[in-house]
Amino acid sequence: MVTVTSPKVKPKYPGKKQSGDKVTMAIIMLVFLGILYAIVHKSGWMQASEAHINLIKNGSFEHWHQGAPVNWVVEGVMPFDKPEEARHGAHVLGIFNKDTLKKGVYQIAQLDPSVTYNLFFFIKGSSYSHGDIGYEIKYCGNNVKATEELKPGKHFYTGVGQWQQIYGQFSGASCIELRFFSCCGSTLYVDDVFLAPAHVKSQKTHQPSMVN
Repeated sequence: MVTVTSPKVKPKYPGKKQSGDKVTMAIIMLVFLGILYAIVHKSGWMQASEAHINLIKNGSFEHWHQGAPVNWVVEGVMPFDKPEEARHGAHVLGIFNKDTLKKGVYQIAQLDPSVTYNLFFFIKGSSYSHGDIGYEIKYCGNNVKATEELKPGKHFYTGVGQWQQIYGQFSGASCIELRFFSCCGSTLYVDDVFLAPAHVKSQKTHQPSMVN
């Protein structure tokens, strides 16, 4: 008895299905990475990865305890968080002070005087209130060089209800005291305070040029 074996039928396009599967998998992977990026960015993880090089602690004001921003010293005012005003992230520092004395919050960072540093942050007033709201810079050291925005002393908000970016460089300081203040019934908002050696790049601002 003779057994007849039927010939195997080969697919007309042997590589087409495999190629299509690779394209489908690539599309799925791209969609997955896009969703993952959106989740990571919204969760603030990218801020956390940048925070480890930021010499200002809690510079994004994302952390609060008992009505005050963590790591900041409060002087005679009631700071507040108003999330809808935040420039970046989910929180912002608000300072309202009825007193005629300029009061607010401050933080001191220890530095290396042989290193040049970049400092930037964003401030906003509820209205134009020249002389009522702004920031103050103090340094440790007698040979500090700084760009105009970071000269020692008080600096005032000059915008009109919009975020104003302050940025600059300085060197020769062994410490810096950065203070934000308000007075006379005016409100100041602060967000994204960042201080790091000049070689460290941040995606939140362009790098300023140093002047003597």
